[in-house]
Amino acid sequence: MKNSTIISSMALATTTMMAAMTARAQEASSSSMTAQQQFDAASTAVEDGNCTEAVARFETIEKLPAARREGFLKSAIAVRKGRCLARLGRGDEAEGLLRAGLPALTKAGESFNAEVREVHLTLAQLSRSRLDYDAAMVEAKAALALSQGTARLSPLILLTSLARFDTGGDAVDYAKEAFALAKAGGGDKTALALIQTEHGLALLNQGQAAAAYPILKEALANQGGLTMQVSLAQVATRGDLALAASLLGKREEAGKYLAYTGAGRIADAPFRRAVSMDAPPCGETTGLTPQDLAIVEFGIREDGSVVDPQPIYATGGRAGALAFAKAVAAWSWAPDQIKDIPVFYRAATRIEMRCTTGANGNESVFTPLDEVTAAWIDGKGVAGVNPDLPDAQQLPLWQAALLKASADGDQAGEFAASWWLGRSQLVEPKERQAHLVRAVALADALSAPTAVKGRLALEVPEKPDMRPAARRQQFRALLADPRYAGDPLIASTLRLQIAASGYGLRQPEDVTALLDAVIQEPALPAQHSLKIAALLRRANLAAKAGDLATAQAQFQQTGLTEQQCALIGVKPALRKTNVSSNDYPMLAQQMGFEGWVNLEFDVAADGRTVQPRALFAYPPLTFSDAAVDAAKGFRFEASYRPSGGTACAANRQAMAFARP
Repeated sequence: MKNSTIISSMALATTTMMAAMTARAQEASSSSMTAQQQFDAASTAVEDGNCTEAVARFETIEKLPAARREGFLKSAIAVRKGRCLARLGRGDEAEGLLRAGLPALTKAGESFNAEVREVHLTLAQLSRSRLDYDAAMVEAKAALALSQGTARLSPLILLTSLARFDTGGDAVDYAKEAFALAKAGGGDKTALALIQTEHGLALLNQGQAAAAYPILKEALANQGGLTMQVSLAQVATRGDLALAASLLGKREEAGKYLAYTGAGRIADAPFRRAVSMDAPPCGETTGLTPQDLAIVEFGIREDGSVVDPQPIYATGGRAGALAFAKAVAAWSWAPDQIKDIPVFYRAATRIEMRCTTGANGNESVFTPLDEVTAAWIDGKGVAGVNPDLPDAQQLPLWQAALLKASADGDQAGEFAASWWLGRSQLVEPKERQAHLVRAVALADALSAPTAVKGRLALEVPEKPDMRPAARRQQFRALLADPRYAGDPLIASTLRLQIAASGYGLRQPEDVTALLDAVIQEPALPAQHSLKIAALLRRANLAAKAGDLATAQAQFQQTGLTEQQCALIGVKPALRKTNVSSNDYPMLAQQMGFEGWVNLEFDVAADGRTVQPRALFAYPPLTFSDAAVDAAKGFRFEASYRPSGGTACAANRQAMAFARP
């Protein structure tokens, strides 16, 4: 990635170990050094890039009385230590120290301008990494104002990156000034290539692909051309050239450049198996339209969370570009899946994205019971974990919470952790099963409400890897249990699950009786979500039998418009895909590319797909068109709508492209 530092978990582990060793060495020698000598040694380590040593020395100095008092020394330590913490990937700690120490250094006069400039640059990079481009622009401009000659290069390159999605041409102007300075200063080819790459991206995002293409080619030439030697910077430039060529309709050239990035050559396409992968919503909140496209670059940590997502190309301006990157920041992969991805490609990969016209995490028939369970847990006073964190970052926190609750004898806390871990796709299936079994025992010990116990029973399969037909039989057995049959919420949920059909699972013979029992349940309000789901399915059955009058009456009972039903109604089952080997793009076959596309489309009442779009695609701009064309042949179960309109909005379907 350009203009950012990625520290892998392995690197962080190494630096942590080295920090401990260095700290012990420094403690042994610090007694023979004066405070000034220790400060000078730590500062030298900062300038030499030996940040592990520098942080250890500064932490030794901070124990001295003089360093604890408010004053210039404390501020100088904060700034220099903060710069190193930023390099070591400890951004939150770094920013706090830098902002605390900056005012004193700024007041100290021109002799400290160079250091103040470095602080502003570091703060700009930290702001950029958390996708706060407004703050990053302020800090980068402050650094530029304190820079002379070739010292202006770093802030100019950063400003080019930050302004690339803005109208007005500032990004191009920054790039041109940087290139002129580098040329005049005898800049090496690596520096020139970096500037040219940023210049090319600025032009691409201004809609000037034809102007960007030759500049990006020059950047590639300065990097040594298309060789088998690969660095992250070289992969980025080749990816930029593939993007430019695609936008210009030069498909063969795009394929050539993409081939030299290594994208599409990873076995089993592990990128597509993210546990959570949502898109930003189209509409007013983001300013995005369904036609907007973005390419986002990101890294993946060993724990499966995303590091440093940055928009590379976007058609929706800066706000839209950042909306895409922020969505990526919340994605998570299971750690065992990440092991399949080579470290080099985990450090920086790119994905094609569009906004969603539906809601991420659509409501399911389990939602009412989930809400009851969550309310019961809250009533027990369980603190839990911040739900806004990505799942991969929540995982170790819930694991720690489980250990603590178990050690403290906190059964409610243990239940909450077991319940989360038992449903998390980040956890291995056998371990999930064990957590759920423990949650069942805890629910009994805590005298949980029947609804909570019923929700657990719905979640826990009798045995791993049960087929849909076997699960249906398990649900029937639960419905026969007087405890659950007597609870209207659990019984209605079970009936809907038993009545459900799917790919390879026909609807049961008693489907009408099951749905009518939900519709007629007196304990549920008329507009309860479970009753609406049952009414929509019942209308579909009546229409299929040719009884349109009954279908219309039951549809009207939902009290919803067709558009509302399309958004929250039961998703029709996929009946056939009509996909064949002919759907594999010829160029991708010839180049040996593999990949995947997550499609989004509406489903019409007659089961046809409407307006299919590639929501996510890897590698970018390689399989999207083929997947969209293939989706036009998908056929779903027919649904009843009075006007024959949309039955299901924003339906999603994954499509993998793998060579034999």
